[in-house]
Amino acid sequence: MDPDRRRRRWLTLLVFAIAFFYQWPRTWFTNDHFESLAKAQQMLRGELPIRDFFDNGRPLAITLSAMALRASGGSLIGEAILTMGAISAGVALLFLLTVELTSSWLLATWAALCLLTLEPRLYNYGKVLVAMGGILMAFRYADHPTTRRAAALGAIAGLGFLWRHDFGAYVAMLAAVIFVPMFRSHPRQARRDAAVAVVVGAACVLPYVWYLLDVNALGTIVEAGGTALRNAAHVTWRPFVFSGVADDIASRLNAETWLYDSFLLSPLVAGVIAMNRWRGTVRANKMAALAVLCAMLMLFLVRGNLDSRLPDVAGPALLLLAWLLSTLPRTPTARVGVIAFTAITFLAAEVLATQNPARRLLGYARRLPHSLTQPWFAMRDPVDWWESDGITDTRAVARWLRECTKPDDRVLVFGYYPDVVFFSQRPFAGGQVFLHSGYYSSPADQDLTVARMARQRVPFVVVERSDAPALDGTYSRIGGYVRAHFAEVATSTFRGPRLFTILQRKDVNATPRDDGLPCE
Repeated sequence: MDPDRRRRRWLTLLVFAIAFFYQWPRTWFTNDHFESLAKAQQMLRGELPIRDFFDNGRPLAITLSAMALRASGGSLIGEAILTMGAISAGVALLFLLTVELTSSWLLATWAALCLLTLEPRLYNYGKVLVAMGGILMAFRYADHPTTRRAAALGAIAGLGFLWRHDFGAYVAMLAAVIFVPMFRSHPRQARRDAAVAVVVGAACVLPYVWYLLDVNALGTIVEAGGTALRNAAHVTWRPFVFSGVADDIASRLNAETWLYDSFLLSPLVAGVIAMNRWRGTVRANKMAALAVLCAMLMLFLVRGNLDSRLPDVAGPALLLLAWLLSTLPRTPTARVGVIAFTAITFLAAEVLATQNPARRLLGYARRLPHSLTQPWFAMRDPVDWWESDGITDTRAVARWLRECTKPDDRVLVFGYYPDVVFFSQRPFAGGQVFLHSGYYSSPADQDLTVARMARQRVPFVVVERSDAPALDGTYSRIGGYVRAHFAEVATSTFRGPRLFTILQRKDVNATPRDDGLPCE
């Protein structure tokens, strides 16, 4: 192995280690993360997605979380290692690919630092790893086409589909663009390699398809997936905010706008360069494929809260931006432009970060070895870890459910509180982790929820005040069942800002505690 290649590998491993260390001491799972964790917990009880509970197409993500929970004895250590390891691998692949495409260690370091500073949410680890892994293998195939590399690209597309269905489509489109020139220059090999990629990808997916056929859900999943993909498509041109004063909100909005517009425009610029300057070359094919992937990710993944969505697409986008910057002429003016653009982009990422990355790393380094050991010991007991932040109400709801229900009792929650369900250590009722914002509210979904609840023991229903209208509105069929079989027995703020109503099943015997909450 030549010295330069060996150096790249060692530095890539170093980037991986730094990225992991950057995340580990500040281990924290957002509320959204517990949706998949609650479903993983349900799997460990013997239930399966779609057959026993609703899921929008993430069988591999739920299965991996279930395996992590089991491997770590029910603690969150396994999930932390899984998610942080995957994100760190994505950062390391971004560094490696940027070096290979630009021959610039500085641009590679900049791209990796920006992605790390944006800090993708842990539950989105697959968005980072699948995209960067797909790019790596697609580019490897473009450089030296072999059947083995085509098979690996097909496997990544298949596994991406199982992690989240739309990611299979994104990687498949990336592969299709990479294969196109091969059909012109080497049609026989292209047909063989494309067939191998399709067969390997299908081999990864077919067991899941057979499972869907077995539970009579294939048509439903295909229809729901198509609808979700159409509804997700969204592009917005956001103007900068000039308030005339130093304002944190304006700064964050401008940072989001800078990153969003940069990520949005880069595929268009890349397409022009690939078609005009490098037409007919492997380089043009790779840039075109990366541009198509970035455009698809921007179109289907970025909407709503940009500060949480932009990190999901930042890996491929930063790789493309670094590549575009490296194509500029080596003139003093161009160098100033590159320095200005990279500095502004990093500062924009830092504005969206929770803490200055350099200060954060130095703080962790000063506290060694405590920075490494403290999260490990803290996460061994997930309940104590969760309750250590001082937030009262949701923690108290989960604690009440643990104390006043039996281990096999089910819990139904109106409101977006998957964390309450997970930390109550009780299975969720009706196949619904939560009832909120119209998720799984079609008449068929509600009827299935009611049919499941009729076979389950559900002593209590928890209704958060802002979601109470859903009992007579969005979830009226479930609400009708609840009103027929449950009665309101208590209301409580659980020492927090929100009001919760507790409904008790009419045939359940429960005694009020001193705080008025029912307890079996």
